[in-house]
Amino acid sequence: MLVRLYEASVVGDWETGKSILDERPDLLRIDPLGNFGTALHMATTADETKFTLNFVKNLVDMMEEEDLEIKNAISNTAFWRACLTGKTKMAMIMMKKNPRLPDIRGNKESFPLCVCARSGTHELVKILYNYSQKMKGSHWTNKDRSRTLFHCVERDFFDIALQILEDHPELALSIFHIAVMHRHQDIYNLLYEVGRTRRNDICIIRDNSGNNMLHLVGKTSKERAAKTSGAPLLMQRELLWFKDVEEMMPPYKREEKNNDGQTPYELFAKENEELVSKGLKWMKDCMVVATLIVTVAFAVAFTVPGGYNQDHGSPIFIHNRTFLVFVIADAVSLISSSTSLLVFLSVFTSQHDQRDFMYSLPRKLMIGLLTLFISVAALMVTFSASFFVLYHKGLKWVSIC
Repeated sequence: MLVRLYEASVVGDWETGKSILDERPDLLRIDPLGNFGTALHMATTADETKFTLNFVKNLVDMMEEEDLEIKNAISNTAFWRACLTGKTKMAMIMMKKNPRLPDIRGNKESFPLCVCARSGTHELVKILYNYSQKMKGSHWTNKDRSRTLFHCVERDFFDIALQILEDHPELALSIFHIAVMHRHQDIYNLLYEVGRTRRNDICIIRDNSGNNMLHLVGKTSKERAAKTSGAPLLMQRELLWFKDVEEMMPPYKREEKNNDGQTPYELFAKENEELVSKGLKWMKDCMVVATLIVTVAFAVAFTVPGGYNQDHGSPIFIHNRTFLVFVIADAVSLISSSTSLLVFLSVFTSQHDQRDFMYSLPRKLMIGLLTLFISVAALMVTFSASFFVLYHKGLKWVSIC
């Protein structure tokens, strides 16, 4: 019966749904599986059609106001889910029944307006913003307002973002700090256009922990690292971002300490210790590959295809042109892999800190990877040439394959 009700809610089959609810009215308010939520939660997952909207309207009419405030296993009301997915008409049906729904927080303590700004529709965001009395209630925090503003800018809802800034001019400052934390280059670049005096006023703002804008770069580096691969190059990007923000800051703010007694760079260095370790380990793995190729290329040089003439010790196929390709390719592979190995060894035999990941280590990494790539390509040519040397008569098709 429960499965039939869920199926009916998804396709908007109210006739089936009503017959089930007439027999089991308790299914309006309970989540028997303890995970998916009520039938209304399930209905919000469906596309808005005349059938599903009719189902939701009839379902809401059968429910009490308090029933619409029931949350699923991850603390979301059906209204919150509708706002998340931009179901404007469904959300309006529920909000008309229970006007308190926009003020009920859901997953991660987010208001419906905030999640709607992140992934909902422009129309619903505008409706919810006006309905929320422009986020001026005491239950709205600056963090909630800033997050909503940031999502509106990110989604190009600039008319709503402008309205928010007009209603809350203080957010024009918590927005640039959020842009720095989330590496939103487009918003951050606006700092260059506001004038030096205004820019300095923005940069000196500190959060409750005493962190200025430059502290926030280091504070969120670990979060960025978890979402990106390629530790050495990621470390370089983080350092370049830190350097860019540092140049924006007034000189006396660059060494300012937060409430924990840390300067911006000290916080950055602490947060990126693991990333530095990953970057060096990544280079070590490359060094192992280079070592293996050096070993193979060196061995191949003395085990030539066809062997040696027993009378004078020269290779049997020494006059074969393909043999010349084999020799040259093997030499290139040996030299380039040896160069790659030496470059990576120079990394491990020197002392490095985070700042070296800006220019020195990425340059060495690029050289090491380039020579390693050349050595692998040359080794493939060596392998192919050896087949042509051995099977150039009669079985040339083997070599071609």
